[in-house]
Amino acid sequence: MKLTTHSMSLRRAARSLFGWSTLRPNQLAAMRAVMRRRDALVVLPTGAGKSAIYQIPASLIPGPTVVISPLLALQQDQIAALNERQRAELRAVRISSDESPAQQAEAIAEIRDGRAEFLFITPEQLANPDRLAEVRALKPALVAIDEAHCISAWGHDFRPDYLALGQLIEGIGRPPVVALTATASPPVRDDIVARLRLRDPEIVVSGLDRPNLFFEVAHCPTEDYRWRRLIALLRDEERPGIIYVPTRRAAEDLAARITDAGYPAQFYHGGMSASARARLHEAFLADQVPIMVATSAFGMGIDKPNIAWVVHMALPDSPDSYFQEIGRAGRDGQPARVLLLWQAEDVGLQRFFSGGLPDATELRDLAALLRQGPATKKELREVTGLGPRKLGQYLALLEQVGAAQPRARQRIG
Repeated sequence: MKLTTHSMSLRRAARSLFGWSTLRPNQLAAMRAVMRRRDALVVLPTGAGKSAIYQIPASLIPGPTVVISPLLALQQDQIAALNERQRAELRAVRISSDESPAQQAEAIAEIRDGRAEFLFITPEQLANPDRLAEVRALKPALVAIDEAHCISAWGHDFRPDYLALGQLIEGIGRPPVVALTATASPPVRDDIVARLRLRDPEIVVSGLDRPNLFFEVAHCPTEDYRWRRLIALLRDEERPGIIYVPTRRAAEDLAARITDAGYPAQFYHGGMSASARARLHEAFLADQVPIMVATSAFGMGIDKPNIAWVVHMALPDSPDSYFQEIGRAGRDGQPARVLLLWQAEDVGLQRFFSGGLPDATELRDLAALLRQGPATKKELREVTGLGPRKLGQYLALLEQVGAAQPRARQRIG
């Protein structure tokens, strides 16, 4: 009986708040778990309405919802979409490095006074003990983790600052948790459950079928052949589109080459300044950039319905990242094209980037340093010479085998 009641309440809220006449079966199953105050891990393809899975139940559950996501641009899009509806039960505020102390204090006050329902926050903000205490005092009813695959050291979008989330959620009173992602292989799903400390979670995994996407894979014996296949697509297809390449240099070179060939393009990669990336991100969303040539850094937050095609100029680093990246095509339901152009040399390049198996000596040295006493991640990086990603992976591995403790209050400097 309660399941029926929850389903009716959720459908009514979906109609009144979002104007939706129906909910997909996987959406409804996940929402019912949230309504029963049960942890949930939800893996639904891009465009399947993952955000609604916490937004609609949150409008029915007393108490605020804390939303943790890794990118400010992604947060801003979701906040704008909620606040455009001008409904008190959907009002959202944010605490991040973009807000002044006065704005942050006002966000806390709005949640505390019941003028806002959703508090968007980054892991870095929660890692501050004073901020953690403030959020705990709000007595959140639900925590939603967006892009939850970022917590897995073996996932394609790993964020070291996500590693402490399990402990931080305990620190704000351990409300029920719903973890959301578009793709996660079984090992990554296991990692999400373990690291977020989910308790007997409801696991909802949808198929990855996107009927409106047309898939092509072509082996390219020469670089010239790969180039000709790309130009053929650019000549035939509508705009906008995304071309993924494996390196920063490749992004810059290819954008220049196809622009010279008469197809104006911009490049995007993680080596650019944050302000330059933000400008390009907004320009692409506003249809001011017809072709974006990018590394995998051009990823989360690309919520653009009319992308007509996605091309990979080399093998992606994993099936998960491939599904994430092609999932940006055809979100408007129109036919869209997905093309993978690969060479045998791509395999060696990805092995180089992945770094292969962990280095036993580096792991032993790091474990020895941890036994000497507390140290910040910045200090560990300086002593070991490890980069942020590898250090995060090694810390995750050592924690899994009990050779290190979770480090909730340490941040990469």
